[in-house]
Amino acid sequence: MNRLDFLAESIRACEKCKLCLEPGQAVPGEGWVGGSWMLVGEAPGRDEARVGRPFVGASGRRLDVLIGVSGLKRERMWVTNLVKHRPPNNRTPLQAEVKACKSWLEQEIGLINPLWIVTLGVSAMKGVCGKENLEREHGKGRVVTLKFPSRECTVMVVPMYHPASAFRKPSLWEVMVGDWTGLADTEVIKQEVRYQLGTEQEVMEILE
Repeated sequence: MNRLDFLAESIRACEKCKLCLEPGQAVPGEGWVGGSWMLVGEAPGRDEARVGRPFVGASGRRLDVLIGVSGLKRERMWVTNLVKHRPPNNRTPLQAEVKACKSWLEQEIGLINPLWIVTLGVSAMKGVCGKENLEREHGKGRVVTLKFPSRECTVMVVPMYHPASAFRKPSLWEVMVGDWTGLADTEVIKQEVRYQLGTEQEVMEILE
């Protein structure tokens, strides 16, 4: 069992907060280990808690569309959430719940070692880089140094609206498409797209 598999099993068995008492499974991250992109959502929804995988419901389908707008591929990204259990009625995670899950996300970031982190929604943005004004920050990348107990990690963080926001406020969908289209216009993204569309190379086993 490699370190990511061990981490996933630890997350599934987590009892650090009362969310573990809610129906459904804990949801570890999943995706491409050798890529440079990580997507961080807020928390699992009903469908995600049912099957134990991130972004598999209606929000996930919208996320797939947005990723496609950028020219990137979801299968070349690591997809996870700030909080690993579903809050009741999909409410916003409490600070105590975010704090309880903090070490899981830090370990994921440490193992995946992404160059880019796209946060989805206010809670994810605040949890990763401490910012709270999503209306001002959305679609704008900034270099952030994340400080963990044993190391520091410098990444480009791009806050985005959560795909579910468009269900509550349909006018946001056009804004989201614009943000992801803008992401695709940067030269770095163009290079990444060319890499992702190129010949897939075997990833060296670095997690054992």
